[in-house]
Amino acid sequence: AGSTASNSNNNNEDDGGYVAVARNDGSYQLSTVSVLEEFRRECHSHWVPVCEIPAATAETATSTTATSLCWVTTHFNRPPTCVAASGLLGNLWIVDFEHVQPVSCAIPSGGGGVFDLVVCDPPTTSSSTTDSQTLPLVAGACQDGSVRIWRVARTDKNNEQDGSKAMIVDPPLVTVPSMGAPILSLTWRVGAITKQSSQSQQQQQEENRSSFTTKSTVYQTVLFAAVADGTIRKYRIDVKQTDFTTTSTSSTNNSTTTEYTVPHAKSMLRMTIESKGRRTPTKVWSMKLLQDGTLIAGNSLGQVQFWNSDTGTLIQTVMQSPLLADVLKVVVSQNESKVFCSGVDSRVVCIERVVPLQDGNDGHDVRPSTLLDSAPWKITYAHRPHSHDVKAMVIVPGAEYPNGDQQMTQKKGLPRRLETLISGGVDTKICSYDVAFFDEKRPQTWYPWPLESPISTSSNPSQSRLLSMQRSEKVELYRLDDLPNSPETTNGEQKEHDKLLAQEAHKYRIKETSATDLVGTIQLGGASGATWSSRLLVSQLSPDGSFLAVSNGRSVFAFRLDSAKSNDAHDPSNESPPSALEVTPIQVQLPSKLRRVNATALHFCGNVLFVADSAKRQIHIIHLKDETGGENIDEESSELSMSTFSIPKHQQTKDVELPIQSIHTTSSGKYVVAMSHYRNHGIHIFQKDGNNGSAIYKHHWTIPSLGGFDARPAALTFMQKKL
Repeated sequence: AGSTASNSNNNNEDDGGYVAVARNDGSYQLSTVSVLEEFRRECHSHWVPVCEIPAATAETATSTTATSLCWVTTHFNRPPTCVAASGLLGNLWIVDFEHVQPVSCAIPSGGGGVFDLVVCDPPTTSSSTTDSQTLPLVAGACQDGSVRIWRVARTDKNNEQDGSKAMIVDPPLVTVPSMGAPILSLTWRVGAITKQSSQSQQQQQEENRSSFTTKSTVYQTVLFAAVADGTIRKYRIDVKQTDFTTTSTSSTNNSTTTEYTVPHAKSMLRMTIESKGRRTPTKVWSMKLLQDGTLIAGNSLGQVQFWNSDTGTLIQTVMQSPLLADVLKVVVSQNESKVFCSGVDSRVVCIERVVPLQDGNDGHDVRPSTLLDSAPWKITYAHRPHSHDVKAMVIVPGAEYPNGDQQMTQKKGLPRRLETLISGGVDTKICSYDVAFFDEKRPQTWYPWPLESPISTSSNPSQSRLLSMQRSEKVELYRLDDLPNSPETTNGEQKEHDKLLAQEAHKYRIKETSATDLVGTIQLGGASGATWSSRLLVSQLSPDGSFLAVSNGRSVFAFRLDSAKSNDAHDPSNESPPSALEVTPIQVQLPSKLRRVNATALHFCGNVLFVADSAKRQIHIIHLKDETGGENIDEESSELSMSTFSIPKHQQTKDVELPIQSIHTTSSGKYVVAMSHYRNHGIHIFQKDGNNGSAIYKHHWTIPSLGGFDARPAALTFMQKKL
């Protein structure tokens, strides 16, 4: 399974942006890319995974395999916070990393498979979200030859369980009629903005008086669609935005409702791609439209062509691959002076526009402020870090250059912000490149390692030690070898079992029985007779091996592990394998409040289970056993005793809400630490207040920052066990 699509746009942070990656197994990953000038000599970028969404259930895994991603916004002129995805089975859905159910709101396209999904680019390339006109619209290239435009909105449902979530509004705003062949790629940009005069109306009722103000804005957009018959079609699509503001004398709050319509959609131009004498038409797999009207298209002949979008004439053709391999992806830098492309030939090529330098006021040569239409494009450099096809590419903007280097960047024609090129392909790895110094620095490779270890062990030496290994749909239980006897000390006492020497650590191994090395398997299923099972997000084994907790993204489950003790003592000198250990899981009925909790982290402190609820930013505590060893039942609810404490939220984290990554406690349970991958305020410490029976946790301290340009917390542990 390789990386199939990636995109980024969230520029709220000063030194990096977010990247969403989709893989062939239906899983998603949210990562951040940070670049700063002071660290560019050693490492031009840092790839930090912050959130993972595993594949959906086996029943729906194929329907949620995305082939196209794009960041979308749910409100006008606001930064995007969720991702719209589409697949070849004809569905569109939302991937919201903040929601309890991240993959939801799937709708049919109505036109077959969706080969490409794009948003409307603002008229300028300004990186500031306040300057750009961001529309909550998304366009899809459909298999039936039509182009459909949907609106992305946020539901009004804001209850305790689901909360408000993003959704794609069906039916679409407009459907461009079929062009006779499937649409392969799209590019969409705002050309001009026309603001119409506002109108006011007043209505008087019995109790109060209200006034309505209507304000309309028309966005003249240009959309290019590459058709499978070897043509590129140009359309003018006018999007009308109408804001209805209601002001009431009895209320101080004003309500605003925004409505989008498409009053005008007209075909403007048709361009035909040459086929070089082949019987099959040339396919255009990726397109980009520049500010000066230059249309860049990568096709199936290994060509990157530059067109005049106003007249429909071919300006220049550059060969990306001498093997005539398909160009699958084309991206453009912020100042539109560099084009990066790749595809079936895994070579990542940089094509630059050769603009002559002009004399500056201080005697130095500087580049002109506007690009020249007649300036030729040439290949300057290429890298080959991938071994197979490259299917996804995106450029992530970073921090601005220091003030002292602003004049230097202008003289060299470099962009105002540091930029990082990200590429992903069939070989499952992600590679990053420095856009400004593409020819000087080698690419970095980031492999898809998991955020958390899928293995947990029990540490009670008096019982048979267990190891749990989390698979995609089940948890496998193994029995470990007994701890070897340590050599005697000078006073005749033996060392404790947990103080095994480092050179003896290799003696730990999975104990193999005569029948199988497995002692138990736990698999969550649906209703009776169902053939599918739930994908697991996280699992944790208790320290004494008595309990196992798992979460599948929709609920939390706990199992009591009953082990059948063998009467036959095993002789280490005997070469025969030990007798089999039978483990019987018995489900524990957890409180009803946990039945719809999307747990992102689990932790055991003795027989006390800590559950991280990232959607509500809470941690739930369940006492599976009391001091006497029995179940701790609440008399009022007849359920297991449970308590909850909340994690404080800081105002500076206004972008994507990151989940609680892990929970840590001291051996006595006096301190609890919740960790997230936030750059600032990502580690929260809580202290127990009260006795064991009625103990509550209060916020003790929050670590503001770990220092450095992207020092996100990755791992945490307590050094003193007796706290």
